[in-house]
Amino acid sequence: MEAPTSFANCLLVPALPDFHCQYPDITIALSIIDRTIHVVGEGVDCAIRAGKLQDVAMVARKLAELRYATCASTAYLQRMAYAPPSSPENCQANHLHAGFFFFSATRRPESLILEKGSQHYEIDHCHFATNEGSGLINLMLAGFGIGPHVRRFVQPYLDSGPPQNRYE
Repeated sequence: MEAPTSFANCLLVPALPDFHCQYPDITIALSIIDRTIHVVGEGVDCAIRAGKLQDVAMVARKLAELRYATCASTAYLQRMAYAPPSSPENCQANHLHAGFFFFSATRRPESLILEKGSQHYEIDHCHFATNEGSGLINLMLAGFGIGPHVRRFVQPYLDSGPPQNRYE
C-alpha cells in the first residue's frame, strides 16, 4: 500500500490498530511517500491519492471528502505588512502571492485557487513550493507564505492561533 505522507501520518496510521483488530490476517507493507509512483511498475497493490484520477486504466474508490483551509501565519502577514485577509478578493487585491502551493501528481506548483460564491480568484505566482504536506505546514508556520492544506491537518494550529490567521 502507498499513501501520501500527511494522509498516512494523520489519518491512515492512527486507524491501523482498529483495522488490524478487525482483520488480523491481513499484512500491510505501507510505503509513505509524496511522489506519484507507477503503481503497476513498482508492484503496489493499493495506492491512496488525492484529487482526480490521472490514470483512467486504474480503478478508484472514494475514501473521504476532505475540506481545505487557506492559511497564513501572523509572522508572514506582519513581514509582508499586510492586514490579515478577510476574503479571497482582499487577498488578490493586496497581491498576497508570495506563498507556496502544494504539488504532487503534476510535479509542478499549482495555482492557489480562491473562490467565494461565483467569484473565482487565481494566484499563479509563488516563491516557495513543496510536494510534502508536513513541509507545507512548516513553511507556513515559519512565516514564508499563504497556502492551502487539508483542514483536518492544520486544525490544531488554527485552534491555537489568533482568529486573524485564518479565513475560508
